[in-house]
Amino acid sequence: MAMTLHRVRPWIHGLLDLIYPRECLLCRRLLPPAEPTEFLCTHCLAGLTRNHPPFCRRCGRPAGPGNVIVCRHCARHRFAFDRCWSALIYDDTTRHLIHLFKYGRCTALRRPFARLLTDLVRRAALPIADVDLLIPVPLHPARFRERGFNQSELLARLIAPQLRVQCSTNSLKRRHYTPNQARANSKQRWTNLQGTFTIRQSQQVKNKTILIVDDVLTTGATLSEVSATLKSAGARAVYGLTLAIAV
Repeated sequence: MAMTLHRVRPWIHGLLDLIYPRECLLCRRLLPPAEPTEFLCTHCLAGLTRNHPPFCRRCGRPAGPGNVIVCRHCARHRFAFDRCWSALIYDDTTRHLIHLFKYGRCTALRRPFARLLTDLVRRAALPIADVDLLIPVPLHPARFRERGFNQSELLARLIAPQLRVQCSTNSLKRRHYTPNQARANSKQRWTNLQGTFTIRQSQQVKNKTILIVDDVLTTGATLSEVSATLKSAGARAVYGLTLAIAV
């Protein structure tokens, strides 16, 4: 049965392309039928604003010229996570794509997004060789029912095999239904999240170095709250890997 599906699937994709030609989500050019799972053309994908080193040693924002070790944002805040890195700068184009991914149910974007994350790990030679466990930021069950999926989990499940790290989706639980963080100001983002997360499987995280996967880093409040929860359960170190970062 599996072999039959494997052989038939290209014919199905070809037929669908004839009836409903796929367009790039950004430039609206027709996409080649040779890549039936893609929804961005190579030109638009290459045009996304990458986040290049040197990075701030805490949040991963571009450090800029000079020997800046910690950016001004991190100098004003105390975070529970040890380090974080992001593949893209959160500009208008990236914001539009992430909005389509999360709210437009365009889950096929998980594939190019996952490639951007693994490409960042390799091109920036991120120091994550000691990572034991990869955990996506969880959604509250009510939010999951609204959306139908957890965007961070979709990304985590794709990149875990590429990074050769185990992915755990049951170690961490979101117990409070928080307002949409995109509409909150900086102070509200921190207060909304206090006590939001709890550990389900403490034995899975104790003495482990953990890499948290999320879609966007803005103030760092979500990642910091997750990290504090994990460290309270005995995690040795917590890093973050996000698709985009606000600068």
